[in-house]
Amino acid sequence: MNSTIKMLSGFLLLMLPAVAVAQNEPSPAGVAAATPVTTPALDVATPNGTPPAIFKQGTMGLSFAVPNGGGTTVGVAYFLDSNTALDLILGLSLVHTPAVTLPMMASKTTFGFTIGGGYRMYKRHSAHISTYLEPAILISAADTSQFSDTLALSLAGAGGAEAMFTDWFSVRGQIGVGLDFSQKFKAIAFATATSGLFANFYWD
Repeated sequence: MNSTIKMLSGFLLLMLPAVAVAQNEPSPAGVAAATPVTTPALDVATPNGTPPAIFKQGTMGLSFAVPNGGGTTVGVAYFLDSNTALDLILGLSLVHTPAVTLPMMASKTTFGFTIGGGYRMYKRHSAHISTYLEPAILISAADTSQFSDTLALSLAGAGGAEAMFTDWFSVRGQIGVGLDFSQKFKAIAFATATSGLFANFYWD
């Protein structure tokens, strides 16, 4: 019995160095070592898509209404960052009415204007199309010779999409709603309206 125990003890002592060497040997070629699986954390600060390269702080742009598309206003944009821009809205009108005899009416030239500002917020970008929301406030007068009678204030909001055709040119279309105060703020109107199509030119 004692001789058997001594033989087993000697065998274990002989095997210990071999076990230690085996543990330090690298894995055989072609067999990948097991690695823990980790899930990357969600970056909540990542914007919804990649904006066009021209959409960046300091970029400026001009927007013109496409004929029969959305009135006579011109927009001047200034980008605060890749997703927001200030929008200065300007419009002028000059109408000349000839004299008529029946009923007797003298000729008249009417000058009007529109001025306002918007805050454009791009919500999502794809390869070529960006969607946005834009609240705005506008002050207008259809006839400056009767300024107090034709003065109007409009609170508007629009949503639209902008398609980039080159790095500096795009076309956007939008639809909006507005709350209008006119006739010395005695008349109030709320309506939906299609603001139309606009051609946009950008530079930095």
